[in-house]
Amino acid sequence: MNLGAAGSKIDSCLFHPASRTASPAFLQSVVVENLKALMRSALEITWVFSPKDLFEEQFSAVWENCVVTIGEGKIVAAIPFDSVGIDPALRAKVERKVTSLFLGVQVVSHVLYELSRPEVVILHEDGSRELIIECVPQPVRVKGCPADIRCTEADGAVVDTRRERIDRKIRLSRLSADWASNDDTLIRMLRSYGAAIRDPSDELIHLYEVRESLASRFGSKPNALRKLRQPDKDWSRLGGICNDLPLRQGRHRGKFGDDLRDATEQELAEARNLAASFIEAYLRYLSAGGT
Repeated sequence: MNLGAAGSKIDSCLFHPASRTASPAFLQSVVVENLKALMRSALEITWVFSPKDLFEEQFSAVWENCVVTIGEGKIVAAIPFDSVGIDPALRAKVERKVTSLFLGVQVVSHVLYELSRPEVVILHEDGSRELIIECVPQPVRVKGCPADIRCTEADGAVVDTRRERIDRKIRLSRLSADWASNDDTLIRMLRSYGAAIRDPSDELIHLYEVRESLASRFGSKPNALRKLRQPDKDWSRLGGICNDLPLRQGRHRGKFGDDLRDATEQELAEARNLAASFIEAYLRYLSAGGT
């Protein structure tokens, strides 16, 4: 495809510095700059988010000739704009994909994020900028994250937890943005996971909803496990933590009386990891053509 030719169109692609392909930075700049060159005028939408290092690395995504760049604490979308004006449906689609990027990265980071309302600017062909006031920024809330490890094993293999986490964040964000707008099960699971972060007193209730969404989607536990290629023990363990333990964050608090206790950090981490693994498995299922 000739990126410099009028009428060229890229439906969906992603580039980031961690790519294992040759010259990723060069490929990113060529695609992004050629697409921007095709836009005689553009609607530029900017969001501010926190934590600033949520994605940990800058990367760019392209959807239907709209360029979205994720940086440190800022995400910018450039949407083609002509004499007819902006296509409201296209803008809405890009905004939904941006939201899905954040829902996807939460599955890896388990960090509450804040995303401001957008600042909108029209970039005209003559270089002038027209600011459109639509909103007021929202408050910022930040949480911490665990330390990283980088070491070389005896066989020469490099273990880099930061690199692995960043790659996973970008992969899940990208897949979530690709599929959430067309799959009700995925968006329900992502919202449930987000609710678990926002509502810690009911965290296990929300995490269990991930399992419920899959059971509803596939009609039964055996069918869900078969389609997703997930072990029965993981399915049962998530249910055990959420349903069977006398936990204040759990689903059956009423039957335990005075025996209720707070879930340990280990129990919460295990439930989060299990719910996240089911979401990832479902994304792999969709990517492989599952229906």
